[in-house]
Amino acid sequence: AVVERGGVEELFLSGGEARYLEEEGRLELRPAPGKVAVAQGQVWVEGQRLRYQNDTGEALLEGPLEVRREGEKPLSGKAGSLRYLLDEDRLWLLGGVELTQGGRTTRAERALLREKEGYAFLYGKVESRDERGVVRGERVRYALKTGEVVVLGGVAGEFRGD
Repeated sequence: AVVERGGVEELFLSGGEARYLEEEGRLELRPAPGKVAVAQGQVWVEGQRLRYQNDTGEALLEGPLEVRREGEKPLSGKAGSLRYLLDEDRLWLLGGVELTQGGRTTRAERALLREKEGYAFLYGKVESRDERGVVRGERVRYALKTGEVVVLGGVAGEFRGD
């Protein structure tokens, strides 16, 4: 679907099919489980139902969500829902965020993806774990290309020696 920015339309997308019944003069909708995708740069997020409000430029994608980012170190993940603010180019993953890349798994309550900058900023009881140990914090910067994390606030950790 294509919607011109600036109007007051509200757009809903989900799986299923729509058919115009000419004899009856009505549109028949058959909702079905399906996927709706939102892309920002190399990040691809799939969910169940998208609601887009044209007057505010806000898209809400209901989950459960699957997150992917292709590249040298592919990233996969999941979240409960997504909020994308088109005018600000801000993509928020909300609820039970989990990102896996290489041997590292990082969990948080929410994440702001800044694809153009190459980072995600994770918030709320963040825990990042790999074979060397675990790092915890309230705010973490996550490098989308490499999976490296830097704790920006509330740092704690456990590390294993060789």
